[in-house]
Amino acid sequence: MRRKNIILITSIIISIFILGGCSKGPKISLKNESIEANKNAKLMDLISIENGEGYTVEALENDIDLGKCGEYTIHYIIKKDNKQTDEQELTFKVIDTTNPGINCDETIKVAASNKTFDINKYATITDNSSDKLTITLDGNYDTTKTGSYDVTITAKDSSDNQAMKSITLEVIGEDEEEIYHTSYLEKEKAVMGYWVNKKDNKLIVVKDDGNGSSVQLKLVVSLLNSGPSGSDAGGNITSISEIGENKYKVTYKDYETNNKETLTFTINNDNKMTLSSKYKTINGTYEKWSEQRINEYWNK
Repeated sequence: MRRKNIILITSIIISIFILGGCSKGPKISLKNESIEANKNAKLMDLISIENGEGYTVEALENDIDLGKCGEYTIHYIIKKDNKQTDEQELTFKVIDTTNPGINCDETIKVAASNKTFDINKYATITDNSSDKLTITLDGNYDTTKTGSYDVTITAKDSSDNQAMKSITLEVIGEDEEEIYHTSYLEKEKAVMGYWVNKKDNKLIVVKDDGNGSSVQLKLVVSLLNSGPSGSDAGGNITSISEIGENKYKVTYKDYETNNKETLTFTINNDNKMTLSSKYKTINGTYEKWSEQRINEYWNK
């Protein structure tokens, strides 16, 4: 009897060992329990997969914004031959320890006015997080009076990370307005004209409205051999600022919504331009054409 019990116990131990040694599939683990906020990160970038040959792994909650701070629980689905074999749950924290970035001119010129001054029109704030950002302008300044003021821009994110940049705010009067507009027009000339993206059949028109008082922006969806087929955006340009070598930020008010929009024009070699905006449909590389060339192309 004792011998039978020993054999039975031994068999159970061997079975447990064999079963325990057989892998059910991949083992998934977090690379780090806390990750730095990154609105461009993907859930699959967070994990390590062991013994994954022949299996596929998918994140069930694939719409999580990893730019938002907080604690998240993600279910990873394991499949083989298109059939689910396992599900593993992992919990991690998204934290933000990175300061925002401030991009603007060292000197900002504005015409004297009694309107409320908005620094957001002249500075671009970037951050790894998609949480709320605040921007303030500190210092003794008066935009109703001409003068030169030393001020500090402060950008802060929701995790209290902050960046500061000291700039000069020059408030100019009527006697300096002509100089101001001359400088502004030089920046306009850099982006003025017809910009064509032949790959995506897009046309951007940046031109004076004819009376010298306003510059118009129109983004046109165009099959080039048939001319413009309609506008998907456009408006009155309110400011053009140089934010780097051959790089310009254009702010405009949309015709239809009256919302403030921005485009970044980067002029490359051979008079080609890269355009970026929040609209993926108008990203791409554009080539500057003259009005004559546009007309000749359409009249072929």
